[in-house]
Amino acid sequence: MDTNTTRRNLLRFGTTAAAYAAGASIVTGGIALASQAKGAAPAVTPQLAKLLRDYTAADDALNHFYETAHNPAVEREAAMREAYPHIEHAIPTTSGNVQTFTTAKPMDIAQARHIAKSKSSAECQHPAWPTKRERARAFYAAHLRRERAFASIRRTCRMDAINARETALFVPYKAAVAGIAAFPVATVADLNAKMAHLLENRTDQDDDLFDTIQADVRQLLTREVR
Repeated sequence: MDTNTTRRNLLRFGTTAAAYAAGASIVTGGIALASQAKGAAPAVTPQLAKLLRDYTAADDALNHFYETAHNPAVEREAAMREAYPHIEHAIPTTSGNVQTFTTAKPMDIAQARHIAKSKSSAECQHPAWPTKRERARAFYAAHLRRERAFASIRRTCRMDAINARETALFVPYKAAVAGIAAFPVATVADLNAKMAHLLENRTDQDDDLFDTIQADVRQLLTREVR
């Protein structure tokens, strides 16, 4: 596993951020200039300011966790697993050929398991069948030993606890991300702060940012008309 690939990173990945950035800068600049012309200097509303603080706190907690616990554990597990490379066994077929089974291929493992657990029957009385089944059993047994070793490594590295902690820390982070994206801006300062945050912290809601900014602008326009 790439230690840089965390749930937070996956949440941030999006496809329309670049296009949104270009459009958002124009909208922000236009509204900001209009406000400056009126001499207005509105502050960010307390509700949005709190959401931004909550995000910073949750993001800092995740950063600390990834740097001090998650990434070291993942790296340690990966290093220990390297002592158990993929296994390959040459298994004869009933047609007289030889098939190489490898633990790198789930289908090979599934096929070996099926052969290993098969019983002698009328449809498998070929002279080569006993050898094929014996080799398949040896391969599958080696696979199971390797999997048991990986399970032991996982326990040693406390990966279940690490993942549980990541899940817990991710709850307030995701709530802050969603809260900021859904926040209905009340001032130009809100709009500017919200867009700056969204553009700096790419989220999985990037695909919806055009709809978000449109809703925000409509909020401001409605207030201007009143």
